[in-house]
Amino acid sequence: RTKFTELLQKYGPPTRVGRWCNSAYKLDCKRQLTKLLKEQQCRPIAYIGYCADETKRIKPNRLQSERYPLVELGITEPEILEWARTKDIFNGYYKYVNRQGCMVCPMMGMKALAYIRKFYPKWFDYVIELAKYSEERLGYTMFDRPIDNIQKNLERSKYKL
Repeated sequence: RTKFTELLQKYGPPTRVGRWCNSAYKLDCKRQLTKLLKEQQCRPIAYIGYCADETKRIKPNRLQSERYPLVELGITEPEILEWARTKDIFNGYYKYVNRQGCMVCPMMGMKALAYIRKFYPKWFDYVIELAKYSEERLGYTMFDRPIDNIQKNLERSKYKL
């Protein structure tokens, strides 16, 4: 399996425009596992966490190989978020943020960055380092605005946790 750091070297940090991380990293893992299971005459089924109010994301041609338990149970995104906020996971992550991919996701908002800065400062420094590298060496922003603007916005009281 290709490591995330190897993909970073190949593609540069993921951006809002070039989100290679999903296809080249996350879904590649699913493809590899599916191939392995089929070689063993197994019928793999992926359990996808889409909510009942996200049915437009479901691809009908995959219904034989994928299950959507939250959809099947009629659980909506506000309901699952309310439940998640009662769980003490990731330092109470869902008390601060509604949803998020991974901790270097270019789609994360200011609250998610503030959360990472507060609870995972070393990881936050790494994300900032990636964003600066992206701007200085590759000529594009990792997030929707330059990293200097992001750092200034994080200092505003609105984003202090």
